[in-house]
Order: sequence, then structure tokens, then C-alpha cells
Amino acid sequence: LRDMDLENNLMTTISMVKAEIEKQEKENRVCELELILSEIMVNEKLVKELSLDDLRDLRGLVDDKLKEIRQVHGVVEDNNSGEASGEKN
Repeated sequence: LRDMDLENNLMTTISMVKAEIEKQEKENRVCELELILSEIMVNEKLVKELSLDDLRDLRGLVDDKLKEIRQVHGVVEDNNSGEASGEKN
């Protein structure tokens, strides 16, 4: 019984550590993409050197940033046309 408790505790700890590692990896990826985006703003030619995965991830990052900006400025996205409309607060 004691060995089972120890094993369960270890498995729980391992799961928690794995989850924390995954979270940190995602945060690191976002930081990496923000750095890449900054570098591209200085030198557009760098875009040609990026992998397809990097480009997809950058697109997602830019989409997320645009969504945040729209929320801050009270812009509502029209689902039918894909265009933004709304009033500034």
C-alpha cells in the first residue's frame, strides 16, 4: 500500500512537471516568434528563410495580436465578411 502511494505521488509529480514544461515551451515559442517578427520588420528578406511551420506560427501570432488590438479598441469582427467594423470607445 505504501509503495502504491509513493508511485501515485511520483506519477502525479511527473504529470505536473510535464504540464509545466509544455507551458514553458509554448511561452518560449511565443517569445521566439516575437523576436522573429521584430527581425522581419527590420529586414523583410528574412521571411524567405523561414520554414512553413514558422510562417504558420507567425500568422497565428499576428492574428492573436490583431484580435487583442481590436478588443482594446472596441472593434467587432463581422463573421460574414471577415472585415472589422465598429466604433472606438
